[in-house]
Amino acid sequence: MGHPNAISLFDVTSRYPMPPLLNATSKVGSRLSFKFVVPYEKIFATFPRMPYRRRSSSMCSAIGTDGFRCNETSLEGRWCIRHQEQRVKLYSNFKACRTAIENFPQGDLERDVTRIRTLEASLAKKLCDVLRRKRWLVRECLDAHECFWTRFYGDDMDFGSHDYGHTLKRRFNEVEALLFATEEHLQEMLLSDMGAFWILDRKQPSGQVSQFLEACCEYPEVVIEEAEIPTPKHKKLTPVVIPDPVKEALKQKRYAMIIGIWDYIARMCTPPESQFFEERLAIIHAHIARCILTDATLVLAVQQYTSVEDFLQDLDQDIYVWERLMNLLSQPNVHCVRAAIDDVLRSEDVNDEYVTFLGGRLYRKLSGASFLPFRAWSHWAVFFPSSCLCAVRKAFSSAEAISLSSKFMQLHGVIPPSEYSKSISANIEVLNLCGIHLNQFDHVGVRHSRQKRTTPDGSPLWVETQNAISFTGSMAIEEPISPLFISACMRHPDLMMKIRKGGTEGNVDFPEDLWSSRTRSASSCMELESAPWMSTSPSDTIFNDVQHNLSTGMPLKDCLDFVVLDSTDCDFEEALGKLATICLGIHGVKDLCGLYERYTMSYLKEGELQVDKSGELMPINCAPEETWLMRMHLLGVVLPGREEDQARFEKRFLVSS
Repeated sequence: MGHPNAISLFDVTSRYPMPPLLNATSKVGSRLSFKFVVPYEKIFATFPRMPYRRRSSSMCSAIGTDGFRCNETSLEGRWCIRHQEQRVKLYSNFKACRTAIENFPQGDLERDVTRIRTLEASLAKKLCDVLRRKRWLVRECLDAHECFWTRFYGDDMDFGSHDYGHTLKRRFNEVEALLFATEEHLQEMLLSDMGAFWILDRKQPSGQVSQFLEACCEYPEVVIEEAEIPTPKHKKLTPVVIPDPVKEALKQKRYAMIIGIWDYIARMCTPPESQFFEERLAIIHAHIARCILTDATLVLAVQQYTSVEDFLQDLDQDIYVWERLMNLLSQPNVHCVRAAIDDVLRSEDVNDEYVTFLGGRLYRKLSGASFLPFRAWSHWAVFFPSSCLCAVRKAFSSAEAISLSSKFMQLHGVIPPSEYSKSISANIEVLNLCGIHLNQFDHVGVRHSRQKRTTPDGSPLWVETQNAISFTGSMAIEEPISPLFISACMRHPDLMMKIRKGGTEGNVDFPEDLWSSRTRSASSCMELESAPWMSTSPSDTIFNDVQHNLSTGMPLKDCLDFVVLDSTDCDFEEALGKLATICLGIHGVKDLCGLYERYTMSYLKEGELQVDKSGELMPINCAPEETWLMRMHLLGVVLPGREEDQARFEKRFLVSS
């Protein structure tokens, strides 16, 4: 059931064409600005008391929505004309809602949640409509009560005591609990009729980012915000129609939610000239459709629509619908996002189980592809814009997919912060770009030493000690460079290498010529040169956490774990440089810039990456300053007085890639 104060498309798009976007950015990996959705009951939160100041008795005593007292002249009594009219309308609506609540018929079903679960669809729908009407009445009454006691006060109107306000809150919670049970029952029946009851599989793993955040993550807890709509300044002249403050506040909140949702969608779209624009938009719609299917309120609200776009463009929706949608989109689920990308990019197969919902196919199971095209990671990145791979590791169990995600982020300039020097970080970049992910670096300490000691009997003893620098890491078996990298390390005179297939358990048998440290001793320095070495093999635990950068804990089987040891006296930076040099040599380039160019050109030829007019990689999402234009384009609305900007923006959709 729509909200009584319906608003039109023109109201939202032309009245507030360009709300400010706080710190919004299109750079992958940057933290998008956010703020929590204001709880519904806090629309009229109690304002702090202002410092005491003697006021003229002719000044209005009302408190504005900004928390400050009104400075207009009080013509009659304590209130200015505008606030007196607001009080009258507020009281009139409060009495009407209060009377309706007191006379509202109380059915037996409203006292028994268990019986609700047994209702037929027709009765459940009728009960749903009744409970929604009752919830709206209680909400209106409660908001009017709170608005009066925080902004107006006075003893000339009976808005009830504070205890009455607590009673309203308790009644609202009771009605909402009953409504939720009824909507959930209806949702189950609808999904059962659609053959999509698998949507409600409670055994599916949790995928909300906030539930598996790691210390290195930069994911915002909320990636969608209500738009900030400027509050109209009241002129001294009294307007012709003064609205009820509660209804006006709800209307403004709906404006903020609607524009916030559309700006969120616009911000996630590709630039208009991208050849993947329609593909990205389809993925966004598929994700929204999957979110809607998991929520009982939203499932019931979209029954009359044929597409996600039709649903979003119908602005005559209850504020609860927009609020539920905002909450779902603010916490993207990694499994839901992955499934939405798969829904759009997979090849259609009539044998796979799917459900047609809001104009798109939503498949029950993922396709058998290891992970779709390389460009799919651009779609993933707009949902999880961070260099940290914890969201990828949560959703994928393939080393190849996780490695490709890291490669995509790196090509777009998203590199995790490094604690090492610039040259060491460059070497790590080379290895990561080639799909070789080092887990830990053993700096050792003193690499090579010779010491003269004295035995208990006074004889001289020379002791020589060598410690090898060890690197442990992993790489996908399907990584093209893997066999060449292993072969080159095996042939390198300074390096020793041990390889193990991912997921293998048990002790590790190291060959005798592979050592982590060795010592030899002799009675003189000359004899030391020919003395035999006593070697120490690496610990069996060296492979324990080797997949830390690719796995969340479960070992990946399509992965090669390795340990590389440098047997020379070089320092840590030089030893790491040897591994990077091997990778550069395999690709036939001299430095990191050449490696970036080689990978970029390769993916450009395959059509998986795009460049803009300046020759740079095209951003994965719309520029912040063009978000409002993208919103206008998606809504099909031309702004008054901005036709030239709109025309230039529209032409970019016609540019061939």
